[in-house]
Amino acid sequence: MAFAVENYRTRLAALASEGVFIGTSSWKYAGWCGQIYDEQRYLTRGKFSQAKFDRSCLAEYAETFRTVCVDAGYYQFPTDKYLAGLCGDVPDGFRFAFKVTDDITIKKFPGHARFGAKAGIFNPNFLSAELFRERFLAPCEAFRDRIGPLIFEFSAFHKHEFEHGGDFVAALDAFLGNLPFSFSKRRCLSFPPNAILFVQATERYSAASGGRM
Repeated sequence: MAFAVENYRTRLAALASEGVFIGTSSWKYAGWCGQIYDEQRYLTRGKFSQAKFDRSCLAEYAETFRTVCVDAGYYQFPTDKYLAGLCGDVPDGFRFAFKVTDDITIKKFPGHARFGAKAGIFNPNFLSAELFRERFLAPCEAFRDRIGPLIFEFSAFHKHEFEHGGDFVAALDAFLGNLPFSFSKRRCLSFPPNAILFVQATERYSAASGGRM
């Protein structure tokens, strides 16, 4: 059964015009050829080129969807060059969601090889508002009309990291209090104009646990 991509494009464009953005987590999926992507665009000498696809498929993705999550933001801070490349491939009105870099959200680095010398040690930059401002927000400033939600992904904390959930919330409060915009509990905050949506995921206290989480 053929995938009616044109119907989706029309419907998704209409929703985006009303401020409802629907997209996916990342976009470099060669398996979507024949559905979202036209494989013919990515042929080199008659054969599918993964490198060509990875380099240029975002433009075709943006013909259907009006937003996408940049998972790569979790693994390294965005640079001006990287952001310019992304924004140059999409039309006006497109919004990027970003995962915030793990140098901000990891309390203790796992003992994985990818962390190198940092593996197994506590992160001195955990919830560092200064680092977040300088390495994440600052590069986004020139592209803030294209930046949508920022996603703060926290792993489960162990007792030696935070004894109680309320301790984490206190650290989160301090972090948010040092950012260049206002924050209201259980509401959203904006990096003007409406560039960042942050939803508090944890209540300060849990009545069921006697005021401590």
